[in-house]
Amino acid sequence: MSFVSYANNESITSLFPGTSLNVINYSRLSSCSAQVSGSHFYGIKYVQKGCERYVIDRKTYDVKEREFLLVNKGQSFTVDFKNEAIVHGFCIGLSEELLMDVSYAMCTDEDTLLEYPDNPIYAKNDFHETVYSSTDRLSRYLHQLLPNPFNLKDNLLDSYSFFSGIAAELVLSQKATKKQIAQLRGVKKSTKKELFDRVLLAKNYIDANFYKKIDIPEIAKQAALSEFHFYRSFKEVYGISPLKYIVNKRMEKSLELLRYEKLPIAHIAYEVGFSDIYSFSKSFKKHYNVSPSRFLFNRA
Repeated sequence: MSFVSYANNESITSLFPGTSLNVINYSRLSSCSAQVSGSHFYGIKYVQKGCERYVIDRKTYDVKEREFLLVNKGQSFTVDFKNEAIVHGFCIGLSEELLMDVSYAMCTDEDTLLEYPDNPIYAKNDFHETVYSSTDRLSRYLHQLLPNPFNLKDNLLDSYSFFSGIAAELVLSQKATKKQIAQLRGVKKSTKKELFDRVLLAKNYIDANFYKKIDIPEIAKQAALSEFHFYRSFKEVYGISPLKYIVNKRMEKSLELLRYEKLPIAHIAYEVGFSDIYSFSKSFKKHYNVSPSRFLFNRA
């Protein structure tokens, strides 16, 4: 690290001080300025609360709450943010050896694993560097795994289980991402990756604003794509139209509110983006095959 500048009253805690191959640090900072030249690990920059900003190859990545940035081994990057509130984040470093072992075991059939227990082919992992939203399987895993860093520090006895679990979720997450990228039109691999990043930006925008009145032109603008190009590409990546994706997000949130919050149905309808209770009830019944009122009655 060539230079580091932290804010006052900062807290950076190594949760595995005796581990050299894999690391996890927890930070509480209002501001940070650092440069890293050639990371020794595959890095997962996970934000628990607030927002951190990274720059890789002159491209800026804002990592918000419950999102993570993936950084390949050997990559140089900078982190530079300044906030009024404290940002809570985790920096997880996974060794190449661990990821190769986990990837080989998860992507190889059992007969081959029995015959060749050690990976006979050196294949460097090349993960897709971008910001992954709270809906990514690794984001969800980390959200459940890292609720309280100080309790985590006291209770972590098996470091291999901890890091290999994260590595396994990362491999599965990247497997899904590579499949989505492959579905996109385009001859060059770099073109597909760029298009995927733009579609992902639009998806993250939907995730943050699904309860508002948003339309295709507005979402396509977030991706810097024409309306049809965005619409077609979104369907290629996620298998459904962006409008259907918005409806699904609204339905998932409404189900959560109905299940855990004591709120009137009309209020829930408004909270998830419907203008009236009739259209909400119609969509809910179509989606879950039961009306909201019947769902509440059955819950009781």
